[in-house]
Parts: sequence; structure tokens; C-alpha cells
Amino acid sequence: MKLKEAYQLFKEEAKIYKGFSTFAALRPAEVFPVSPRNHKVCMCMHHENIEMLLDCLNKINKTVKLPTNAETAMKETVCDNKSLNCCKRNCKECGVDSWVNKVKNFDENDLEEYMEINFYQWKQIEGKMKKEIIVCDLQHAKEELTSLFALHVYTAQKQLAEFKYLKENLKVGHIIIHEYFVENFTIKQQGEIMAAHWNSTQVILFTCIVYYKNN
Repeated sequence: MKLKEAYQLFKEEAKIYKGFSTFAALRPAEVFPVSPRNHKVCMCMHHENIEMLLDCLNKINKTVKLPTNAETAMKETVCDNKSLNCCKRNCKECGVDSWVNKVKNFDENDLEEYMEINFYQWKQIEGKMKKEIIVCDLQHAKEELTSLFALHVYTAQKQLAEFKYLKENLKVGHIIIHEYFVENFTIKQQGEIMAAHWNSTQVILFTCIVYYKNN
């Protein structure tokens, strides 16, 4: 999680106000900042695609900035992010079109609805996930924002809430098993020599967490 993303979450959850600089200065010693050697992996494709699109729209709009966080942007396009009707884009009171037109203000920025833009997106090409450049107009970009992302977030939130409910209401004698399977995980060694990069060992990882309740 980026520092600004953590600060945004703090503002939503905390009942006290702290500026960004103070928030950063109060970082607990147990929380380590990301070093240049670290990088984010196993990200959600839907979230990453929306954030790359938002990054593109922010670069061409110098007046009003859109949110850089995908879920923050989604929440601003619905009346209620817990409403299935809104997240399925069936609500007549909310949506992407009015939101994008309002914050982008095409006339003020001399931007045309059908001007050509380009941005990166993760796509499945010949069975492999690759990041490729998408060339389209602003209207198509708005349609990308209108697509199934809101419903994707709604579904993920519902699944998380249901899993939390099951754990909190687990009966004695019952268990919940949470499994994760990773095939062809590449092992990297500290101090690895250059030639070893092309001869990495791969293993299969299988993790399992069992939740149960004591008497």
C-alpha cells in the first residue's frame, strides 16, 4: 500500500484530523517504508487497469484532478457503494458520465470528447497476461470507467463481509479452511550472481489457514 493510500484510509476510518506530513512523521517503527528493491505483485487486474486509466486522464487534465485510487473514484460515481442497483449502473441518479464531465470540464481544458488518448491496460493475449497500450478516445475511456468495475468492487466487499461474518459466528466443532495454491513460484536468492538469473528454481506453494473455535 502506498503512503498516500494509507493516509486516505486513515482519513476515512479515524475520528481525528492529521495532515499528511504529520501522518507520515507518526509512522510506527514497526511499519517499514517500501525500498527501491521492493515492488507490488499479485495485484488485482481490474483495480490496476482503472488506476492506469485515471493516471492517463489526470495527465491530460491540468485543471481538476481525478482520484488516483480506483475505489475512491468508484465511490464518487455511485449514490451508495453498498447498493447493488448503483454498482450495476442501473441507478438513474448516479453514473460515470456526469461525474467525468463535471470534474474534467471539457470546455475549460479545450479537450474534445473524441480526442485520441493512450494508456496502459493489462490484457490476456494468446493465453498470457501482458500490459499493452490502448489507443482510444475520451468517450471510450469513460465507457471503461462505466464497465463492470463498480460491480467487481461490490462483489469483493460482499465476499469479504461474508467471510468475516462466518469467522465471527463459527460454531464449535466447525472449521473454515482458507487455501491458496501457487504454481511455478520462482525462488530468488540474496546475493545471486548474474548467470543464476536464467536458472532459477521453481516450486509449488500450497498455503492453508484453518479457523476453529475453542470451547
